[in-house]
Amino acid sequence: MELLGFVAICVASLVGAVGQRALGMGFGLVTVPVLVLVLGPLPAVTAVNVLGALTSIIVLAQVWRLVQWRRLIWLLLPALAGVVPGILIATSADDAVLKTVVGVLILAGVALSVWMRRSERPLEGDVPVAVTGAVAGLLNGSVGVGAPVLGLYGAVGDWPQRAYAAALQPFFFVLSVTTVVSKTLLDPAGALPWPWWAWLVVSAPLVAGVFLGDRLAGRLPERTARAIILLISLLGGISVLWSGVAALIAG
Repeated sequence: MELLGFVAICVASLVGAVGQRALGMGFGLVTVPVLVLVLGPLPAVTAVNVLGALTSIIVLAQVWRLVQWRRLIWLLLPALAGVVPGILIATSADDAVLKTVVGVLILAGVALSVWMRRSERPLEGDVPVAVTGAVAGLLNGSVGVGAPVLGLYGAVGDWPQRAYAAALQPFFFVLSVTTVVSKTLLDPAGALPWPWWAWLVVSAPLVAGVFLGDRLAGRLPERTARAIILLISLLGGISVLWSGVAALIAG
């Protein structure tokens, strides 16, 4: 890996960590495009999950008391059930077609979320939470980006934004670790042979980003935070769709 590419990963990790702390999500959406360009699609999934797990555990140390653990179970267990099917889909399906379909579905979800926000009636109950978790796990295992669907629920669900953002940290940590272990066993081609010092260097901007995001977190009104999360989901959907369409055209 070239030095310029490694620097780009460090910068993306810094920006992604700021979003992860301030909004509860955003690390994967910021870093995945850079990681794919520098490392390639398969190692990028491993890298974003390892770095995302580290970021989430750092953030969790700051927001532990805000986590609503009962609701987290409804989100996490279906997500874990979706990881392995997602990996199997990724290993058997055409990568370009898969990303194109996922991108279109995410954009459709964003449009639906915008429409639902106008009604001022949030989605209530545990069933929408469980469905969100299952889809997020499926997408995380297949294309390495489960955050957009979590953002869609965050924009229209009845989970208070600060509590939801806190719950996403143990969620992302467990989901990321599960994805890395499962992918290593089922798809060894996605392994990332970085030396130990490379992981240590990348950890520095992660820590810095979390502390910068901590300063922003308390200044964002809930309505504004939800709107930003919806925008991040939109950009994530566009990124995934563009990646798929570009691969289809090139192929």
